[in-house]
Amino acid sequence: MTDPIDNKGTRFDIFCTLVSSRKPMTASAIAKKMKQPRQLIAYHLPALEDTGLIVHDGNDYFCQPIFINEDLMTFAIEKMQEIFAKMIETGIYTGTDEEVPGDDDKEVIATNCLQALIYIVAGELAD
Repeated sequence: MTDPIDNKGTRFDIFCTLVSSRKPMTASAIAKKMKQPRQLIAYHLPALEDTGLIVHDGNDYFCQPIFINEDLMTFAIEKMQEIFAKMIETGIYTGTDEEVPGDDDKEVIATNCLQALIYIVAGELAD
């Protein structure tokens, strides 16, 4: 399947919704939880399936169980360190007293880092 562009991060939000639910959910339940139209959710679910991040069984969707081993943990930590180093280098977050981000900014920064890490790890697992 061709991977259409997801400019608003809907797929990441779907993935996070399924992770936090800790149980299978229908497309309708995901849409209700995210307060998004079911059609939008249904549009993005096949792309998440194609990446192997989620599994579809009947009407239910759930996160693909990934067995975390030491090699994967080491790889994830190294990539996260690279992401934070790049953020500091580019000035996105400097940690100086003059530019301390607010709580909302910290949440955005953390979300962006987590999203980047998920894409990196998922890409490595697919290779």
